[in-house]
Amino acid sequence: MRVLRLICVIGCDIGTISAKAVVVDIETGDVVAAASSFEYAPDSPKPKWSEQNSVVWIRACFDSIRNVIALGRVRGITTADVCAVCISSLNPWSGIPLDKELNPIYPALIWNDSRASKEAEEAVRNVGLDRLAAITGNTSDPYFGFTKMLWIKNNLPGIWEKTFKFATPNGYAAYLLTGKLLYDLCYAGNLGGIFDVNRLQWSHELVDHQY
Repeated sequence: MRVLRLICVIGCDIGTISAKAVVVDIETGDVVAAASSFEYAPDSPKPKWSEQNSVVWIRACFDSIRNVIALGRVRGITTADVCAVCISSLNPWSGIPLDKELNPIYPALIWNDSRASKEAEEAVRNVGLDRLAAITGNTSDPYFGFTKMLWIKNNLPGIWEKTFKFATPNGYAAYLLTGKLLYDLCYAGNLGGIFDVNRLQWSHELVDHQY
């Protein structure tokens, strides 16, 4: 006789201070197991700087998934019952700079890093708030990812020259699992001054001509 099994998904969220994971029964929506990773904190090498080494995020992500799988086994759930793994994360802001081999080469500048005030002011002068709002739906501020990217360009030319792509924390974790590197639309929109919210694509006008 065939034994009916639960069909579950694993959800993981990479946060600012830890990663958390759950096993969810997709038929009932019940949380079967929940676990977290070790705790961590962003680095702040200078005042107003806040950055995170991507290795910490990835270790925490996979640590929380291993922990929740172990807890699930205690409750009768095995990896054979899992049909998908879904990973979310804190907003990427600058994102993780990757070289052509898609290896991280510099920490990500996260949400509370405010070193890019000069870049935010220059974006207003070069583009104008009305044009930025019309294309991106946002203003210019050190908070946004595009100003943090510009800070890397202006202050770390060696890193900028080696940077091939920027990845989100969850996107990079998914890449390590699948070999495919993708960027969520919601995260792209919160980068600010390089994403066209009307066309849901990168703005060639802003990327090619203004910065």
